[in-house]
Parts: sequence; structure tokens; C-alpha cells
Amino acid sequence: LRDYDERGVELLKQRKQLQENQKQLQESQKQLQESQKQLQENKKQLQENQKQLQENKKQLQEQGEQLRQTIRLLLEASVPADVIAGKLNISIDTVRQMAGD
Repeated sequence: LRDYDERGVELLKQRKQLQENQKQLQESQKQLQESQKQLQENKKQLQENQKQLQENKKQLQEQGEQLRQTIRLLLEASVPADVIAGKLNISIDTVRQMAGD
């Protein structure tokens, strides 16, 4: 009878340990799901940031082209490069470079 009681106690301990292990497993699964959700959100944000960066790059290129055209027109209108550079707050070398000289 004592052996039976000891086995019963041991089985209860094992059952309790199994329940604790299952609880920890469920908690780990929950954390994993939260991590995966956060990863997906981060991936989506990264894609949005990349899209915004591409748009910004395109706008910057367009503005650069507009500036080049403006500088070329001003030079064709005989505005001195040093005056253009002063008004645009850029170097004369930059003016010449953008003008294609």
C-alpha cells in the first residue's frame, strides 16, 4: 500500500511538472507569435520606408534637374557664374559642373 501511495505521489509530481511544462510551452508559443507579428510589422514599415526613400530620391533627382536647367538658362542669359553661385548659395565649381562645362 505504501508503494502504491509513493507511486501516486510520484505520478502527481510528474503530472504537476507536465502541467508546468505545458504552461511554459504555451507561454513560449505566445511570445513567438507576438515576435512574429512584430517582425511582420517591422517588415511592413521597412517596405514603406524604402518606398518613401525611393520617392524622395526621385524628387531630389527632379529638383536637381530643374536646378541644372535653371543654371543653364541663367548662363545663356549672360548671368555670371559667380552671381548665380552667390544667389543659390553654391560654389562656382558646382554651377559650372551643373551647367555641363
